[in-house]
This record gives sequence, structure tokens and C-alpha cells, in this order.
Amino acid sequence: MKDFQSYIRNEIKKFLPQAQKSMAQLNRDTQKLMKKTEKNLLETYEKTRKTAEALIFKAQREKLYYELGRAVLPVLSAEQLKNKRIAPTIREIKKLNRRIRSKK
Repeated sequence: MKDFQSYIRNEIKKFLPQAQKSMAQLNRDTQKLMKKTEKNLLETYEKTRKTAEALIFKAQREKLYYELGRAVLPVLSAEQLKNKRIAPTIREIKKLNRRIRSKK
């Protein structure tokens, strides 16, 4: 029985350093993989956020175009484009166009 126990102890002593090295390597590889994954997730998040913001701005712009069309429909002359109902909408459209271009 003592021989068997000492045999097991010796085998474990031989195996333990190799197992520790393997576990340490596995730990390092896992950490590298986690860093790469985190970086990819952050990049994907950033791209998605910018795309979502651009879509929001485009939807706002389309709404303003619609409002502008409703306001301009009864207007016939170019001088009336300076109308108090129309000028703020045109300014807002220009501002949104600049914001959309900055997101590309």
C-alpha cells in the first residue's frame, strides 16, 4: 500500500509542473482572446452607434422635408421662401445635413 501511495505521489509530482505550465498558457491565451473580443465588440458598438445616429438624423430630415413641402405648397414666389414659417425649417435641414455628413 505504501508503495502504491508513493508511486502516485511521484507521478503527481512529475505531472504537476507540466499541468501548471499548460494552465498558465491556457490562461494567457484566454486573456488575449478576451482582449481581442472586447476590442471587436467596442468597434462594432461604435459603428452601430454612428449608423443609428445617422439614421435618426435622416429621419428628422425627412420629416422636415415633409413639413417644408406642406408649408411651400401654397407659396408661389421665391421671395416668400424667406417666410417666417419656411426659413427655420430650411435652417434645420441644413444643420441636419451637416450632422449627417460628419457621421460618414
